[in-house]
Amino acid sequence: MINLFKNIKNKISPKKSVYGVKLMQQNTYANTFSYDGQIYRSDIVRACIRPFANAISKLYAKHIRLSANNILVYPEPYIKALLEQPNPYMHGQMLLYKLAIQTKLNSNAFALIYRDENGCPSQIYPIPAVAADARYDDYGYLWIEFLVKNGNKFTFPYRDLIHLRQDYNENDIFGESPSRTLVDLMDIVATTDSGIKGAIINGGTLRWLLKFNQVVKPEKLKEEALRFMQNYLSISDSA
Repeated sequence: MINLFKNIKNKISPKKSVYGVKLMQQNTYANTFSYDGQIYRSDIVRACIRPFANAISKLYAKHIRLSANNILVYPEPYIKALLEQPNPYMHGQMLLYKLAIQTKLNSNAFALIYRDENGCPSQIYPIPAVAADARYDDYGYLWIEFLVKNGNKFTFPYRDLIHLRQDYNENDIFGESPSRTLVDLMDIVATTDSGIKGAIINGGTLRWLLKFNQVVKPEKLKEEALRFMQNYLSISDSA
């Protein structure tokens, strides 16, 4: 986040907060998931999300402008180059892939449209935040304040953001986080994985009992146990 935003200045943050959302793929908020708070660590979750992200990354974004007479595709030549290479660190497919994963994990994905001195879009950066807070200024314009992993905050006007949403229902601005619906499922997955692991460990331990028909001295008992183990439990001599 810091490397991507090193040349981007933070905007003035309006004071009035109206909505907030916690983005659950990070573990900054421990209560997001009861098992460990990091859904993307699950191999099952990654296997489910990866085909969707791969499919989205193969799409080609187009700039289309509707006029009174016809439809114009790429009316501004620089927009095509911007969509193909949105910033110096990634090409268009990587940006789409990252935004697709963020959307599935959080029901919200954000990207900043960085403008040059003339106000024209020059770069696009994904925003991997751990929380987002919606604010209105005194003129009624919407701003979004982002909290990143290292504790820094960035605030940008909503008009300069690309905001992808899913499960857009109760909140006026943000998509509804899937965390509540996944808590029980992820608990079951974590418990199942732990149970399988424990069963494998326990299954590798063979418990056996030697029974003697007479009283045996401790030294003789140890000797007989060692002999039994060498004769019947040794893998190398099993043939």
